[in-house]
Formats: sequence, C-alpha cells, structure tokens
Amino acid sequence: MRTMLVALMMLATTPALAQEKVSAIDLSMRTAMTLRVNEGALQKLLPAGFEMNSPAAGPAKGANLAITLIDYLMAQDPEGKSLPTRSTVAMNIPSKKTATGEAVGMVIGGFILEAGVPGPYFNFGAAKISVNRQSHNVDGKSIIDESSNLQVRAGDRRRAQRLDGPRSGDQVQYQGIRAEALTPV
Repeated sequence: MRTMLVALMMLATTPALAQEKVSAIDLSMRTAMTLRVNEGALQKLLPAGFEMNSPAAGPAKGANLAITLIDYLMAQDPEGKSLPTRSTVAMNIPSKKTATGEAVGMVIGGFILEAGVPGPYFNFGAAKISVNRQSHNVDGKSIIDESSNLQVRAGDRRRAQRLDGPRSGDQVQYQGIRAEALTPV
C-alpha cells in the first residue's frame, strides 16, 4: 500500500519534476502558524536586496513571520530507500526581491533533531522536538488534537531569540495548538 501511495505521488508530480532533480520524497503532517511581530527585528534578518512582503489578503493578511511544524511520517531517497524522519520547525519571512519585486519565502532558520543539523537550508539549530497528535471522528466531524514541544540547547539559543514572541518557558496558544515555547534543555 505504501509503495502504491508513493508511486501515485510521483505520477502526480512528474510534470513539476521534469526540470528538477528529486532529492527525497516524503509524507508529512504540517501545522502552519502565521504571526505579526516586530518588523524592525525581522528586517534585520533578511539579507541585502530583500524586503518584507506581508500578504495583503487572505487568512494570513498582515502576517510577517510564518512558523511551520513539520512532522515527517515517511521519507525516502530517490531510489525508494527509507530515510530517517526528523521533526522540523521552519521559520520564514514572506519577502520580495527589492530589485524585481519577485515574491519569495525567505527561510531565516529553524530547528531540527541534532542528527539533521544544519537542516535543509543550512541554517537550522539542534532541538528536541516532539509532536503528539490524535484524531477522531465525532458526528461526522474530524477532531484533531495536537501538541508540540520544542527544547533548544542553551548554545543554540541565538536562533531562538525573542522577536516580540514567547520567552523561554512560556506556554502559548495558537488557534488550539498548545506549544511549550523554547524550553531550554
């Protein structure tokens, strides 16, 4: 069954992959949070030639920081061999190139299990990440309860500096998602 699912995913993405080299195939659950934080602090994180570009419409209207919790359920290399699954937290700033106005999502950092450092964008710090997710159906409605815990080593705290957000040890609530934010190990 798993092989068939992977084969179907490959067939569905074949036109998009025609110009790209496949490095991995994954099945993941992602929880995205968009926030509005101090613009001055975020602008300092962008390289020269880029500026913030917050969405003007939709559910993320005005947000200038996106945090995505990625819980990999399965990962394979291009030959179909299993890869280790590593929960990941990616942080990005909706941006645009100043010269052309081209919109880009600038990944400014994130966290991954120590074995995966420096991560997919070469700017992730080590953390212990755990995700607990339960789903059930009540009267035809899907109910998903999710909690995540991110523990950052003291040496990686520079990646977890406060951007008008939670401080170490704070408990925060984002649309029903409970997270213990940046608890030092």
